[in-house]
Amino acid sequence: METVVISQNLWAVLCGQPTPNHNPNTKTNHTPINEFEALGIEVKAAIHPECEGQGRCLRRGLGKHADNSRYVGQYKDKTGKTWCLYQTDSPRLLHDTVAKIKKTLGDAGKTVSLQPVEEMAGKRLFIAGDAKSAFAITSDGDLESVASMAKLGRFDDLMDAAIKAGADRGDAYAIPNRNGDGYFLPSLYAKHGLVEVARVAINPDYDDSNGEAHHVSVMAKLPNPPRKIKEYDKDGYDAALKYRDSLLEKNK
Repeated sequence: METVVISQNLWAVLCGQPTPNHNPNTKTNHTPINEFEALGIEVKAAIHPECEGQGRCLRRGLGKHADNSRYVGQYKDKTGKTWCLYQTDSPRLLHDTVAKIKKTLGDAGKTVSLQPVEEMAGKRLFIAGDAKSAFAITSDGDLESVASMAKLGRFDDLMDAAIKAGADRGDAYAIPNRNGDGYFLPSLYAKHGLVEVARVAINPDYDDSNGEAHHVSVMAKLPNPPRKIKEYDKDGYDAALKYRDSLLEKNK
């Protein structure tokens, strides 16, 4: 089936939904989307047409980049609020959004990776329409800069979206859970199929966890991960990544 991406306003007209400039309660009489599907053409909206409240669009946090951002999915966080995820072409927008989220998280935000704007070019960049969550995926599938405002409960949805978008590897500080059972981020990653394949001892010269992390977990999405987690010393980060990538290469 051929896929055609159209503008938000045209999508609204074809589906009989209100356009952003109209009263949300007003419906149009045109509904020919089914006619396209009958011809084997899948029609998708470049920007999700649905609005909330006083006509405030779910992508208002994207600012001037809204029209160049592509709709990915719609979710509800644990507060019950609807939010949408978009893919953006703006490294500056992604960088500044993650930087703001890091700041609101205080000490916990220090463990969120944030690359310079120029290093984000060429990566796939994802941001919530309210600019309260974001992540990036490198060309080889490395998940980076996963960030979300506290108490929203969006991590599972962010991880699901990242996996669907092709993320198959990542790394994170392994900070022990408060109950002493396992490590916080590695446990969340494992829940979505990114399992720990290597551990790197903390290098005090580069530790952003304020001494809270036990090690750095290096993870990969593998159908049959090795039973033993490989251990590396504090200078073995690059070697651990190379080992992980070799496992992924063998499973292609």
